[in-house]
Amino acid sequence: MLLPATFCAAQNVGIGTTTPQATLDISAGSGGKVFARLYTPVRRASVPVIDQSASSGAENSQSSAWQSFTPPESGILHSVALNQSYSENVGCGGLTTTTMVSIYEGQGTDGRLLGDVAVDIIKFGQGNWTQTPFLNIPVSAGSTYTIHSSYTCFWQYSNENPYSGGVSSRGGQVDYTFRVYMSVGEETQYLRITGDDDVPAVLGIQGDLGIGTDTPHAPLHVKGQSGDIYSGPIRYFRNSNDLEELPNWTGNAAGLFEGNVVSTVSFIGASNVTFSDERIKKKKGVSDKTRDLATLNQIEVTDYTMIDSLNHPGAYKKVIAQQVEQHLPQAVSRYRDYIPSVYAVAGKVSCDAAGGRVVIGMRLPHGLVAGDQVKLITERQGEQLVTVSSVTDAQTFAVGAAGCDWGSVFVYGKQVDDFRVVDYDAISMLNVSATQELYRLLTEANVRATNAEGQIEAQNRRILELERQNYRLEAAFKAAEKRNHDLGDDVAALKAVLLSEKIVRKEE
Repeated sequence: MLLPATFCAAQNVGIGTTTPQATLDISAGSGGKVFARLYTPVRRASVPVIDQSASSGAENSQSSAWQSFTPPESGILHSVALNQSYSENVGCGGLTTTTMVSIYEGQGTDGRLLGDVAVDIIKFGQGNWTQTPFLNIPVSAGSTYTIHSSYTCFWQYSNENPYSGGVSSRGGQVDYTFRVYMSVGEETQYLRITGDDDVPAVLGIQGDLGIGTDTPHAPLHVKGQSGDIYSGPIRYFRNSNDLEELPNWTGNAAGLFEGNVVSTVSFIGASNVTFSDERIKKKKGVSDKTRDLATLNQIEVTDYTMIDSLNHPGAYKKVIAQQVEQHLPQAVSRYRDYIPSVYAVAGKVSCDAAGGRVVIGMRLPHGLVAGDQVKLITERQGEQLVTVSSVTDAQTFAVGAAGCDWGSVFVYGKQVDDFRVVDYDAISMLNVSATQELYRLLTEANVRATNAEGQIEAQNRRILELERQNYRLEAAFKAAEKRNHDLGDDVAALKAVLLSEKIVRKEE
């Protein structure tokens, strides 16, 4: 479609307007039109880029195994499929029906882990290929990568080396059956500005956006600072008196956000600075440190892993929001987000074009009800946010959709209105208050201990004096005993003299 363009004397160009007010003035008018769209087509593989389907045997164990491969072209690895299944008749069921599929850099599992995802294994007789949802891992032509499966009951293989681009954990002449799905060539990139009468214009960008750089290394890569450091305050974007400023700022700023910034993973930086001036606060009093210590002692630190292990790999040692909420509710907030309540590949996807819906069948109960908002990740159309229009049974539901050229579908989960987040600053300050209480208790204990030591020392002195007095009494008593003994001897001698002189009679 061609839009009328008007050139004026000042060489302004107008699209959708005859009175352009800028070098390029685009007006979509009313009705929610697209203001502008820049689009680069993509060449996406509709069939596997690597298809090693030959087999002559099957791994009949429950140990892990791996298969390396070499991409023929550079691109984005979207998913892999393994010819795996399980059967309860041969002892491969009952323990697990899920495998963790991981992609490593290099040959074997000693290289860097690039991504992993848990996948339900298909039961024997119900299919052959177990396919992962999107992995979205950049890979380079000629480099070596490895697919690792944590559970290999009935993983088909061939011992005739049908795939020369890689080897398996069984040896150099053995290849497991696998398929690699990739986007090759140029990736889809577009810039689109849309809006309508009620919603402000929205800028949508697919690909990496660089500000201040032509080689962005992330979805948003900002390079540069807010301005030179000088004696005055740093102003946003340039040193101009007509702009807002950061008074007394001692460094540069690469970005300014006058609202919340949300990250689904981590904020990484050298420090964290928070607004805390008392002139913006209404103080209610110093926190009760005794109560804070008791509260902190009730908060549990938990070891856990994430259900969405693809986006959040690894193990964590942190708190659980619902548990914190029981004891420190002001540290927990709620907002709307999607949770991995299903987190599995759909077993069957069928299109009901006439009814404007897609019917999705799962291998396990999905737990959804009509009206639920659900996040899907589709093989061909990427992420889709849809509404559950009806639920057939515990494993089947339908969603409203204008089209259904989706390919394989990974059902992430439903949207909830009470997704909880934790204010770790609040817990940190609780810890500060509790630590101050512990310091007070320790100080008091030290004072009591010092006083007790003084009392013990005084008591020891009294005991020592009593021991000395007792020693003197014992000496005096012994001296008296000796004198009494000597007196008895004198009396006996006198009596003997008197008897001899017959002064007294013997019976006297």
